[in-house]
Amino acid sequence: MTDTVDGEAFSLDELLSFRLIRLTNSMNKIAAASTGEDFDLALSEWQVLACIGEAGHSSVMDIARRTRIDKGWISRASQALLGRGLIARRADPRDSRRAWLTLTEEGERLFARAVVISRARNAAYAETLSPGERLLLNELLDKVQRRVDRLAEGEATP
Repeated sequence: MTDTVDGEAFSLDELLSFRLIRLTNSMNKIAAASTGEDFDLALSEWQVLACIGEAGHSSVMDIARRTRIDKGWISRASQALLGRGLIARRADPRDSRRAWLTLTEEGERLFARAVVISRARNAAYAETLSPGERLLLNELLDKVQRRVDRLAEGEATP
């Protein structure tokens, strides 16, 4: 193990990606415990349910784009939710290759309860930040997301 690279000390904490992944992993661990205990949902299932609930209806591809999660993971989570009767699938009348996912009545009830818990958890995460800091954090995260998206699409170089 070396602690210098090109003569400069190196720390993983200097990498934005490392810090964001570590933070996300910590938050996901808390969220997974909550969604598992309270709703018997895997975190990926909650993410799919939340995307559908937010949009009213959505396709697997739309959810994959929104979450940046692999389409295969979204598809498996959707199948689990379909099997439990929390979402329904219907064909898009304008494009037979596309299917819309919607919440069932049971899915809507679960979604409403889960949103209350998710908002409380989010408030707990951010309680040490002032309203201005929360706004600034959201603006900065949006700015970094736009840049990363451009890099991922090949429109920019690192």
